[in-house]
Order: sequence, then C-alpha cells, then structure tokens
Amino acid sequence: VVGTSVGGNIVDDMDYEGQDAGVSVTLLYLPGSKVMPFRVPDDMTESWKQSDWALAGLEAEGLNSGKLPSWAVSGMSEKDDAVIFSFAHPETPFFTKKVLNGLDFAFPRAKKVGAISGQAMENHEAALFMLPSITGADLNRESGACYDTGVVGLAISGAIAADTVVAQGSRPIGPNYEVLETDFNGTVINRMRDVSSGSMSEGAPTTLFDLAGFAGMIDQADVVAAVNYMALGISVTPLEEDIDKHQYIVRPITDLQKDGPISLNDQVREGQVVRFHVRDRSNAEAELSSLRARWQLERASRAMDGKYPAGAFVFTDQARGQKLYGKGGVETSAFARDFPGISLGGGYVDGAIGQLPNFGDRNEEPLFKGASGTPKPVGLLLDQMEKGTYLHGVGSAYLMIYGDAEDE
Repeated sequence: VVGTSVGGNIVDDMDYEGQDAGVSVTLLYLPGSKVMPFRVPDDMTESWKQSDWALAGLEAEGLNSGKLPSWAVSGMSEKDDAVIFSFAHPETPFFTKKVLNGLDFAFPRAKKVGAISGQAMENHEAALFMLPSITGADLNRESGACYDTGVVGLAISGAIAADTVVAQGSRPIGPNYEVLETDFNGTVINRMRDVSSGSMSEGAPTTLFDLAGFAGMIDQADVVAAVNYMALGISVTPLEEDIDKHQYIVRPITDLQKDGPISLNDQVREGQVVRFHVRDRSNAEAELSSLRARWQLERASRAMDGKYPAGAFVFTDQARGQKLYGKGGVETSAFARDFPGISLGGGYVDGAIGQLPNFGDRNEEPLFKGASGTPKPVGLLLDQMEKGTYLHGVGSAYLMIYGDAEDE
C-alpha cells in the first residue's frame, strides 16, 4: 500500500477537487508482474549504488534492461516495461530532485510517474503512506505507515506495458534568453540575454511586461494580477538551433516587480536557456486533446502487440483544475469520453512527477511500414525523452498500464 495526501481525489470521471475529506483507493491486478514498495530515507546520497536501492526496497532485476529476471513467468518478454511510482513531501523539493536523479541513473529503463503531496486546506498537513504489506500489519500504528519526510514509492515490472506523459498546458512566447545573473540560490533572475539578438535585459520583468502586452492578454497596468497566467520555461534541449524544437520544463512565476527581478518556485542556473510561457485554458485543453489523440493511436499499436489497457492514473497540479479551466472535471471527463471503460485513479497534488514526451523527428514517421501494414514498434508515439524525470509545477502526469489480452 503506497500513497499520499491530495487536494482532491480523482476516481474515473468523478472529480473531487478541493474537498477536505475522503479516501480513494486504486487496486492493481497484474498477473506475471512483480511489485516492490520502497521508501527512500532522508540520508540518501547521490553516491547510492544498486545495493543501497535494494535495501530501500528496489531490486535492479526486472527494472533494468537485459535478460529476463529469474522470477519471469510464461509470456514475459525482454521488451516488457517497468514503472516506478514516486511520492514526495512538498517541504523537501531539492531532496526529491536528488532522489529522481538517482532513480534515473540506477534504473534508466523504468518509466517514472508520481506526485508531490497535496493539501485540500491550508491547515492540512501533507503526508506520505507506505506499508510493504497489509498482511499482519498493525494498522493502528500510525507511525508505521505515515511519513512527513523522504520519498515513498512502488515499482512494477513484469508482463506489462506502460505509457507516461506530462501535459504542461503552456505555450511559449517571445525569444529564448540566456540567464546571466541569479540570486537567492537560483530562485531569482536578475539579468538575461536575448539568444537571437544578443541584447541584454537588466530587468527581466520589463521584458515580461512587454510580452504580456504583445500576447494581448492584459493591460500592462494589470500585469501583477496576471502572474498566475505567465510562467518561465527552462529548456532541456539548450543546444537545439530551431527555437520551435526546444522542449521546456515550465515553472510558475511567483512574484515580480516592475524593473526588478523575476522570482520562481524553483532554481535556475546561470547559462541556462529560458523562454516565457502563457498559461490559459485554451492552451491546456488543446495540448490535452493532442496528447489523447496520440494515446489512442498508441493504444491501437499496443493492441497489435497483444497488450490492452488495464487502467490509468493522473496526478494533476492544484494550479490546474478550476483555477485554470474555470470549472471542475475538465480532464477527467475528457479522458472518460476518449477512453470509455478504462479506470482512472489519482488526485490533485502540489506538483506532478514525470518524463517529457519525445515528439521529435522519429514521431513524424507513419504508424505503419509501407504497404505491407507491418506495425511500427510499440512505444513510438509516446516515446520518452532521455533527459530524465522532472518535477512539474503546472502539469498533469498521466500513466496508462497495459496487460495481456486474457487479463484485460
């Protein structure tokens, strides 16, 4: 049993955003798979080896590529996927990043998804839950299952396939900038340089004010009220020459002052490439629609390999939902409409964990080869970037798990 507190539960097409009471439980039945609950303690270091992860509960066999594990059952293939769910406490973001980097290094083959604990009310305490087994467990001992530090999670490997994707709901505007000067441990940007023109910007928000006006969103006098709709994307492909092919991790802008610095809820480094983004309902819904269309094609491709959806999860940031769309249930109802009969579990959280999809040149090829109709290898349309797993402050992380036909 692994989980986290949330700011609202998601159960199929039912959306309980902001409700301060309730519990949702998702049960997985995946024959031929191995499940490994784990907890990463606060003293985890970047030098952890496979033996250290094994002590935490994660065994490399089955999570990394190579030969079939010793516990393999009939029907398993070396092409089967592995998934690692991770849940972290909101007060330790830098530790969470260290854990995610460690998981990427130790288990590069596994697909990652998860969340930062959410809170329905300000006076609620964020919490993590983990019981390696409910058999013989003393459920009255709160300290044995509830944690307010560290990272807990669940790894699944075996006869499954999985697709993960993150929707950020933002579109870039303006040019790319190189960060030249930061403050407060990288959470404040003081100076930037336009990558295309080389022009310097002493007050990054001055550029932000201009861009906000160009976007037609607001009057410049109201720019402070529009902070919730502007964000900064940090490029994970900084060497890409074509600005439209950059991929960004979008970070909310938490504060700004005219002719002053930009404050973020995350760190940036001097030398990184960034670009302003606009967050609004239309962008978010268009992105989700595009991702679901790709996912429907991927589902058909998986079926050709004998894999069918067993269920799905979504962990959506509390900055989305009614705050972004103006009404509840937008993402859940759309998923239920496009994927009827597939169970969806999850919740509203303080940040999503996931990998960016790779929509590069490989995805421009058709789903089938030539006139023979031979299918492309599965995993093509929602292939993952090899840049690692990230915390997403304005995103929704989705996961769909596939099982064999007879287990559907």
